[in-house]
Amino acid sequence: MILHAGVQQAWQLYAVLALIGIGMAAARYESVFAFLIRAYPDDFRRRITFVTLLGGLASTVFWPLTTLLLIHTGWRGAFVGLAGLQLLVRLPCHLRDLPRGTVITMQPQKQP
Repeated sequence: MILHAGVQQAWQLYAVLALIGIGMAAARYESVFAFLIRAYPDDFRRRITFVTLLGGLASTVFWPLTTLLLIHTGWRGAFVGLAGLQLLVRLPCHLRDLPRGTVITMQPQKQP
């Protein structure tokens, strides 16, 4: 988002949108749910419920916040502000919550 806020030429826009697309694909509910099922086989239902709840709450909070940022700082300032929130709030949470010591593959499990 920070790179997107600084775009000045068409090729930069296309490059940034490609990166954003990769991030969006990784953050889709289906991808997150598949990860949670593999990473936490004994506790995935509670974690999926929590992610779904936070997704709804995010919409409730961030639609008005984004509107305020757009009004007061313009779209570039809103992108930088939202990116800053991601780095300061979400990145530490992701680093804290990722499972350690195991490699999680997304290969289909063999049926017995």
